Amino acid sequence: MSVQLIWSFILACIDIYSLRTNWDLHRTGNLWKYVIGDWVMTMQSLAAASSSAALTIFLTTDIELGRVDPYLTCSWYKVSVILASMAWSFTAAPAGSTFWLLVALYDSA
Repeated sequence: MSVQLIWSFILACIDIYSLRTNWDLHRTGNLWKYVIGDWVMTMQSLAAASSSAALTIFLTTDIELGRVDPYLTCSWYKVSVILASMAWSFTAAPAGSTFWLLVALYDSA
């Protein structure tokens, strides 16, 4: 998720630069980079959320780690999986809209 943070920061800097200099971000040459980067980051976020969910299910139901170690709270694992899934949904929406924008630009050209 730290790579996602860096990618989002880079995109925010590009957005700020384009607003200050009136640089057109809708050129298809630049938009391809953003679409590919967004989709790669979205798939990585989905993979992280899915693997976290699988590991949490394994630790809580199969091993019953919450009963073995009283200092370990399994509810925190469940909360982290929920937050990871929410983070994926927040990255999937812009990736879909960027792809839709790319398709609309090619359709109008």
